[in-house]
Amino acid sequence: MVHTAPDFSGRRVASFWLGIWPRWANHSAMEIRSINGQDGIAVFSQGELKIIVQISLNQQEDRIERMYLIVNPDKLAHLQK
Repeated sequence: MVHTAPDFSGRRVASFWLGIWPRWANHSAMEIRSINGQDGIAVFSQGELKIIVQISLNQQEDRIERMYLIVNPDKLAHLQK
């Protein structure tokens, strides 16, 4: 059996971020970091790392191919600075 990721349009991804970001915006900061050799965005809330966002780009089509969110505190612990 082959599992494929759902196909989300750029509009749906943007709507998702616009929907969740207001909950974080007043007390959060973002910083670009290298995460496992790839560019990622670290989201800090009240000085603590809360989310890592890694983006996989499709350079041939000039678009985001995949987006990974890491929110598990155990997985984020080694990235906390």
